[in-house]
Amino acid sequence: MALGVDTIFAEVCLELEIPFIAAVPFQDQGNRWPEVSQIRYNTLLKTAKKVVVVDEIAEYHSDHFGGKMALRNKWMVDHSTLTIAVWDGSSGGTEGAVKMSRKKNQKILFLDPRRRTTCVENPKVEENLILEMFGKGS
Repeated sequence: MALGVDTIFAEVCLELEIPFIAAVPFQDQGNRWPEVSQIRYNTLLKTAKKVVVVDEIAEYHSDHFGGKMALRNKWMVDHSTLTIAVWDGSSGGTEGAVKMSRKKNQKILFLDPRRRTTCVENPKVEENLILEMFGKGS
């Protein structure tokens, strides 16, 4: 539940009536943001099927801000079977999540916003799985 892609995905889930879990790195994360972003964020949290404050889980706790963000990504990878990464190859949090997904041999769908391309890593991914996730499967 960071600003940007995370909130866009949550809004799409809401629009398509797909339940989603909001993985929040720490309590009151949104308080650091501009007011309009806080309103959007709090609205999405209220519509989430479940809100998980990751830092409150002992094995995912950190006393450092950067650690809280990385552990939120780790929690998401640990609790998923498919990673959808909107990533242009740059270094940062998404790169770390992709590395964690690769270590777990997870299926990864890459969406590159700069090149406007997609690809799937790990040939075990079936296209129907992705289509079913978005309600377009048979």
